[in-house]
Amino acid sequence: MHLLRIWKRCLGMAKNRLYTYSKKEEARTIQHITVTVTVDSKTGKEITTETVTTTTENWIVYTVIYSGKSYFEEEVFRLTEEQKSLADDYAENLTLFLEK
Repeated sequence: MHLLRIWKRCLGMAKNRLYTYSKKEEARTIQHITVTVTVDSKTGKEITTETVTTTTENWIVYTVIYSGKSYFEEEVFRLTEEQKSLADDYAENLTLFLEK
């Protein structure tokens, strides 16, 4: 039980570093195309009119980067190369078991 508490504490301390993100504000120009089809009442011919309206929209783009598996192996659990290999083997076996 003591080991479980240590493991929970390690994860709790690392949770604020699981990912990073950036925020960028940018203006984007958007074109809206409206097509109108009317029929000339005298000739019966269709007349197509295309109207292009350009607007500028303000966007906020967030980029989220997950710290990944290596972060846990190296920074949180500080695994040796042998332990990393063993963990990979366990994960592969678990994947094979769960896929059946």
